[in-house]
Amino acid sequence: MRIAFFTYPEWAFGAIHLSLVKELHKEGIEANIIDWNRSWSREEFQMFSRIYDVFVTVPGNAVPCLHSYGIPNERIIAIAHGRYDIQSALAHNNDINTFLKWGGVSPDLAQYALGCGVTRPMDIALNGINFDYFYRKPSTSLNTIGYGGAIEYVNHLDGNKDIKRGYLIKEISDKLDIPVNIVTPRSFLAMPDYYKDVDCVMVSSTEESCGLPLMEGAAAGRLPISTLVGVSRDYDNAPGITLPMDAKEYVDNAVEIIDTMRAFPDVFKTMCIHAQDYAREHYDWSKRISDWVKLLTF
Repeated sequence: MRIAFFTYPEWAFGAIHLSLVKELHKEGIEANIIDWNRSWSREEFQMFSRIYDVFVTVPGNAVPCLHSYGIPNERIIAIAHGRYDIQSALAHNNDINTFLKWGGVSPDLAQYALGCGVTRPMDIALNGINFDYFYRKPSTSLNTIGYGGAIEYVNHLDGNKDIKRGYLIKEISDKLDIPVNIVTPRSFLAMPDYYKDVDCVMVSSTEESCGLPLMEGAAAGRLPISTLVGVSRDYDNAPGITLPMDAKEYVDNAVEIIDTMRAFPDVFKTMCIHAQDYAREHYDWSKRISDWVKLLTF
């Protein structure tokens, strides 16, 4: 079987889909990425159409683009990576019922789609990471806060709300007088080096279907500190610290907990080791790829 991921090979999407290509090859499945940011000729896409059995993409605005190249819904596996993808699919009036398959990376997305009136059951395949790629010796004391996401992300399909709230991390940093290392635009290939320079990884989002930095940071032996979103919500007994969703409570609780972790480094180190052990047993692609194979093959 041959699979084409119609996506972009950058940021989190790049990390996820390039890893999937490698993992699927191990399973004997030919897979490649077709970059949706490039302009392809009709002739080139006709060749792609003859080579690949299915085209895997998000269910929103990428679907009309595939249609323009002559790829029908019956050859598209649509996978939502966030609530925005579902909102976009509905905004574009895409017929979800006619996709070859319909999936998502979190049970939360299945519930959200149902609440939006999508009756087709969604198949779930959780994202994974390459544990060995991110592994570092666990942190032994909390000296630097890590924030591995966008400072702000405004969802224009959902009331222009900032769902990332990176400003909360800056507020916590100021209150504690502790440095925060914020990811500046860089390739996802550089992220393993980023984690060695932080001691915890914070997520302040109101929505998150995965929270890749939480998985990567845990593998690096850094303490995940997050709202109840993404992997913090989707895994039983996920490692790290869960903070309230309310902005003020999030900041107040974070300040108190981080201050305590700084005062008791042995407790902090133990929690980092536990997070890393959990990541090894639950987040590595070896634990996740079977669900993806089931979703992507037929």
